[in-house]
Amino acid sequence: MKLANALLVSVVFLLTPMKLYALTGGPIQPEFASFEPVDVTDLVNLPSGDFTYVVSLGEVKGPAGIGYPIALSYHGGIMNEQEASWVGLGWTLNAGAINRNIRGGADDANGDPIYSYMYNSGKSGWNFNMGGGFGTVSASIGWSEKGFQGVTSIGMGYSLGPVNIGGSYNPVSGTTTVGIGFGAYSSSGTGIGLNVGVSVGQENVSTYASVGLSSQGQSLAGFSIDSKKNMGFSVGNADFNAASMTKDGLNQSSSGFGLTIPIYNFRVDFSYSSWSWSFEQFSKGKLYGYLYHSPNVKSSVSRYNDGASGS
Repeated sequence: MKLANALLVSVVFLLTPMKLYALTGGPIQPEFASFEPVDVTDLVNLPSGDFTYVVSLGEVKGPAGIGYPIALSYHGGIMNEQEASWVGLGWTLNAGAINRNIRGGADDANGDPIYSYMYNSGKSGWNFNMGGGFGTVSASIGWSEKGFQGVTSIGMGYSLGPVNIGGSYNPVSGTTTVGIGFGAYSSSGTGIGLNVGVSVGQENVSTYASVGLSSQGQSLAGFSIDSKKNMGFSVGNADFNAASMTKDGLNQSSSGFGLTIPIYNFRVDFSYSSWSWSFEQFSKGKLYGYLYHSPNVKSSVSRYNDGASGS
């Protein structure tokens, strides 16, 4: 009995026609589905026979005498479940829209806040110098991560009693350094020296000062600092330096060490340093468009400098 009922139900489903409904789209706004140009001339759609009629309601005047026409249109051939617009079933009153494309900033921006964030992971590198000197004359050659750099320093000095005058030039960086030193020594040969000077590079100028303690012409200890807050200290013939600076989002750091080996009237110098920099900045400014731009406002961003057309 159960098997017979199951077969009967299967036969009914196979022989009975069924309708399947699927959602093929959402609701459509009537104003855009049946929009008609104001200058249409065909009152009858030839393929379908639907009636079309347009009533001109007027024209909105614009600048330079250019106007925008407003029209009320009617479309025949009402479909099942067709929605009526706000002016009636089959009728359409669409005034259109004004679109504005903004590139860079709006013409009417008047002090609108703008934010910017910039980041650069930066670079790092190292330098190695080897040189020597005889008396007050010295020279050195150097290497870096880019390879051999050639002559990195040429220096010369002159002593006049307790006063020492010296200078050096770095052909690689184009930096010239000039300094003057004063020394005071006891009868036992122990003394203290003070040096001040200035370094002139291709893009910047810095000053420096150092103080050192020596005995019998041999360095015991010293300390140095410059206007860029680079600091260094020395113990015996070895010196160490480190620096770190952050300004306007630019982070710079360097460190290194050096060693001087005296050999009779000569000396051999070795030095190594590493450096790195990165940039990270978050800034807030104001945006002024073409209508409100003023050359006296330094934080303004010119709307017309980005190649955008008016809107």
